[in-house]
Amino acid sequence: MNKVETIQEAIKLLRDKFKVSQSQLAKELGVSHTTVSLWERGKSNIKPDNAYVLYKKFDVLVVSVFKDENEIKGYEEWLSR
Repeated sequence: MNKVETIQEAIKLLRDKFKVSQSQLAKELGVSHTTVSLWERGKSNIKPDNAYVLYKKFDVLVVSVFKDENEIKGYEEWLSR
């Protein structure tokens, strides 16, 4: 996969690679397609819980939200409480 510099680029690249529309991704994340569009254009920031779902769905590390694998494990533990 190509290295991307921003979360906006990553979301678009992942959607394109896996052939997922903004509407499909929005439904999976429980947000509107407008929200996904805002993320991709850098007009809104993705929340860690949605970044986590992207991480799990696409098996990628969303570095701009999570610093490393340890932070993801901590987030997983927090979610399981």
